Amino acid sequence: MKNNYVAERYIAGSLLHPRGLSDRMPDYIERGITADHFEDITCKRIWSKLERAYQQGRMHDGETLPEAVAMSGASDAGQSAADIIEVRGKFQSDEYIGQHLQEIEELTYHRRVYRHSKNIEKAYDDGDIEKAQELLKTPPLLQAANGSNMTPQAFLDELDGMIASKPENVTAMKEMARDAVFILPGIAMAGQYTIINARFNTGKTLLTLWKLSQRDMELTKDFKIFYINADDTFQGGIEKSELAESIGVHSMIPNQCGFEKGKVSWLMRSAISTKQAGKLVLILDTLKKFADMMDKKEAREFNLLVRDFVMAGGTVIALAHTNKNAGTDGKAIAEGVGDWASDCDCNYIMDGVDAVDNKRAVTFKLEKLRGPNVMEANFTYDSSEGKTWRERFDSVEQLAKGEAKSMLSDLEAENIHQDDMPVIQYLEGRIYGATDPIAGSTLTQTDLEDGLPGRRDRERVLDLYADTNPRELHRHWRRRTGKNNRGFVFTTPDSLEPF
Repeated sequence: MKNNYVAERYIAGSLLHPRGLSDRMPDYIERGITADHFEDITCKRIWSKLERAYQQGRMHDGETLPEAVAMSGASDAGQSAADIIEVRGKFQSDEYIGQHLQEIEELTYHRRVYRHSKNIEKAYDDGDIEKAQELLKTPPLLQAANGSNMTPQAFLDELDGMIASKPENVTAMKEMARDAVFILPGIAMAGQYTIINARFNTGKTLLTLWKLSQRDMELTKDFKIFYINADDTFQGGIEKSELAESIGVHSMIPNQCGFEKGKVSWLMRSAISTKQAGKLVLILDTLKKFADMMDKKEAREFNLLVRDFVMAGGTVIALAHTNKNAGTDGKAIAEGVGDWASDCDCNYIMDGVDAVDNKRAVTFKLEKLRGPNVMEANFTYDSSEGKTWRERFDSVEQLAKGEAKSMLSDLEAENIHQDDMPVIQYLEGRIYGATDPIAGSTLTQTDLEDGLPGRRDRERVLDLYADTNPRELHRHWRRRTGKNNRGFVFTTPDSLEPF
């Protein structure tokens, strides 16, 4: 089968529709399609102009073929329009196809390509843009299942080739599968679509790259891991690129080295078609830079592509945000429409709080899983002012469950301590100002004027912040049993009073 004919019918022919070109040109250029792939002289001329307009940056989003060709030179616009009319008429002619019969090994395939192109054109002419876009995504070969040119045996042979459960196909898929290999230890598995949601400045990039650095290097040595940093400053991109390379991860940045955000789709499609998806790990930072989080249609299209990529063995880890406001239960809510959480394999919500000693405590909580993932993971890092991103990275520690519980308990106790400080200071004033131990009843039942702490708050604080408190900094007075075992009396922490 001659490539030039396929190129003319399937590439040049499909471009003869009022649809955007700028999103497709990178794919064609990367695949090495040039004017030499076209047999027809007029097709060669049109393609050369399209390629020149693209390379010179004069092709814009949503541009139609006539507009794009005209952009290649205003003085040649009339000839460009004539070329388009000529090629459109030629490709709509059965006579043109008939002239190439001897060049075609499978006539029915090329007739299906022709019919597929006509169906797309009709959908656009009828104004059914959604149908046209669906047809553009579907290979013409699949459109032939109800076509008159397909013989019964050809249909059965094609159907037989799609059966995944044949032993030889199952064996091939097993070879592609990864048995619980984690790219982010305990959190993101190979061959899955994982989304990690967090509020801004929680540390999702920091902890994702740190977890990457902790992966099993031997088990993951055959993966090509790409960290696509589309949400950073220029300097931040440099810093994270250097770190990524030091841990065996490649960094990609929009507008650098020929990479654009639109090429993420090309990466996945190309990996699928070349059967290389099983070797690739794509980390998207952040998800909203690649799709509109609030658009259900866009979410569906993106997730369908990711699902195809994952089903071919690929791995996607996407970082995303949570809403500014928590839910009625106080829990963080993932940003965007529900399709994101429902279509992924695994979803974590990150929540962070400022802990003691200038540390930030961060918890990963599992919302959805399809594997042996951990239900919860806890980390701390130095969040003190003036620290560089790399210094914060180097300060990351993962906590065991008991350690995390203890730290959160200390944090909660410290917050309560700060809230109780007005009552503590009032009681200290009375205890430290007394010459003798002062009875608890005196401290709680007298001096109850308006604006002073209430009786119940005094009783609770006296009991909580005595010298029996397990936290040294929370011990504000000594408490002992009074004479004749009647109630408690209080004095300063350093008092030697025998009571």
